[in-house]
Amino acid sequence: AQAAVGRTEEARGTYEMVLGCSDRPRVPPCDLARLKIEALRFVGEYWRDRGHFSRGVALLRAAVSIKNDGRDFGPPDLQRLYAGT
Repeated sequence: AQAAVGRTEEARGTYEMVLGCSDRPRVPPCDLARLKIEALRFVGEYWRDRGHFSRGVALLRAAVSIKNDGRDFGPPDLQRLYAGT
């Protein structure tokens, strides 16, 4: 909702929190992989649009890795990525 109303800074923070979620049973059930893919897409585009092209591409590649390989992405991955770009 934050992204839809143009609150991109707040949306980025919220999406980054999604990346910190662990996959466990939830009520109601949700597809955490799909949510993380959306989060990585948003955050990747956010950084790309602000001139951090390599960071944006790395985040988008992580989204593809979740989709194609079933790989998870969590806070340590985000921290490494932010430290390296």
